[in-house]
Amino acid sequence: MRATAMMAFGLFGVLAAGSAAAAPQALLVAVTGDIPLLCEGGECSADVTTMCLQRDREMPEHGTRYTVVPEPDNARALALIGRQGRGQEIRIGNAQPFTITVERGHLAVKFSVSRNLMARFGDNQLVARITGPIVLTPEPIVGDARPHTPVDIDQALNVMRPAAENVLKRFERNLGVARLLNDAANGIRREGRTTPAEHSAAWQNAISEREAEGGPIPDDILKRAREAYQACLPMENGPGRIVNTGPTWAHFTFRDCLGSMHNGMIGDANGAYWDEYFFGI
Repeated sequence: MRATAMMAFGLFGVLAAGSAAAAPQALLVAVTGDIPLLCEGGECSADVTTMCLQRDREMPEHGTRYTVVPEPDNARALALIGRQGRGQEIRIGNAQPFTITVERGHLAVKFSVSRNLMARFGDNQLVARITGPIVLTPEPIVGDARPHTPVDIDQALNVMRPAAENVLKRFERNLGVARLLNDAANGIRREGRTTPAEHSAAWQNAISEREAEGGPIPDDILKRAREAYQACLPMENGPGRIVNTGPTWAHFTFRDCLGSMHNGMIGDANGAYWDEYFFGI
C-alpha cells in the first residue's frame, strides 16, 4: 500500500504548503442520481456530498463559490430538471443555472437556483440530476497567490479523481449512509424553527426517494442511518437558524445535526484517500 501511495504521490507532483491567500481545494462530487431542491425565500437549494481532492490546499470557507470544471465528454453530467405532473420532465439546463457554494467545509456544497425558475417553467419540483463524476474548483479571484492552473486541473481530473473514486468504492456503505442523511437534511428548511413532524416527514421521504431510485436500501445502511437520525432527536426542539447565517452553538439545528452525521460518514472515506495518496502532509 505504501508503494502504491508513493507512486501516486509522484504523479501528483511536488506539493506546496497551503496559503491563506491561495485558492482552496478542488472537490469531487461524490454522489450521482436525483437530488430534489427545497424552495425557501428566493431560492431553491440542496446540499450535495463532496470530498477534497487536494489535501495540500486550504479547506474552503463557508459560502465560497465554486464552478463545475467543463469536460467535453461530461458536459451533461449535471442538469437542472423540472418534474411536472404525470411523470413528465423538462431539462431546464446543464450546470449553468446553478450557484454552487460551500456549505460544510470540503464535505458538502450547496446547489441553488433562483426560485423564479419554478414559476417560469411551472414545475412541481426542481431536481439536480447528477449522472457523472463532477469536479468542482473555486471561482478565480483576482490576485490569487496560488490559483488553480491548467496543470492543477488536469491532475484533479485525470489522477486525483480516479484515485478518490477507487477509495469511495471501498466505502460504499459509508457513502450510502451519508446520502440518506443528506437527503433527509435536504427535506428540512434551513432557516427558522422546524418541527418534529417536519423532521419525520423528511426522513420518510428520503427513504422513499432512495428506494424509488435504487431499490430497497441494504439493512446495514438503513440501520446506521437511523441510528444517526435518532442521535439527533435531542436537537428537535432547539432554536432555529438565524436568517442567512451559518450554524453556531446557540443556533445548531436538527438539520445541522444531520449534516454533521453525514460529514462523519464521508469524512472517513476522505481521510482514507488522504492517507493513501497524501501521506506525510
